[in-house]
Amino acid sequence: MNNDASPLILDLTADDAQFRSLAETDWTTLRGKHNRIAIGSPLCMPVKSVTKDGLLTKENLRHFPLSDHEFYHLSLALTLVPDVECQFRSVDFLMDLASIPGEMRLPVFARLEPREEVSKEALKLSSTDSAKLGVKDNAFQLVTGELGSSKSVEKEFEKIHVELASFGNNTRSAGWRYKLSDSKEIPLNSADLKALVIGPKGQGGKINFRVTARVEVKTAIDRILTKLFLREPRAGASADYEFP
Repeated sequence: MNNDASPLILDLTADDAQFRSLAETDWTTLRGKHNRIAIGSPLCMPVKSVTKDGLLTKENLRHFPLSDHEFYHLSLALTLVPDVECQFRSVDFLMDLASIPGEMRLPVFARLEPREEVSKEALKLSSTDSAKLGVKDNAFQLVTGELGSSKSVEKEFEKIHVELASFGNNTRSAGWRYKLSDSKEIPLNSADLKALVIGPKGQGGKINFRVTARVEVKTAIDRILTKLFLREPRAGASADYEFP
């Protein structure tokens, strides 16, 4: 895939390694599901000065002088397209930078945005404790009596759900992980994914996109299966993106 405005469509099918643990009817259902992830219009633009969004910083320029390095601002968007009776529970979107002969350190993903997206849920926990008195008589019987006073304790705390997290800063393999939480589903459209790529002067580069997903599938007998779906290999289909 070259640097153009065409979206990249990745077809996902159930991983064959799961076949042995499933009934034939369940496997037939899984094999018939084709979930998709679209990477819409990836764009990689060169940058030469500190940016307002904080991707390229003065610290980057100190460690990687402009005279010897080039900086690229990669932006893209993901669209999840679940099949009928399917729901994405988690998605790992990975980007691999191709190595350059003679270069041990570069290129790398220096920074990814957003770094993390979380939601907070307020929870309350209440409990009542009563004081108890135990008496043992001569017949070895245990008599227990409850005193009149009791104490009610109520605690408040926040439960944090991590729904999106980046990984792989300062490496050649980086990306984002989406996760379904109790409070929020994975969004079908996720725009404004950004990354800063640093490479040697005049070399350009190539990124390979990879995806894996755990998908919840409703079977014919209303049973829910959550299984791993991988990108379906197709002859002539490339998931590479060349820049600039």
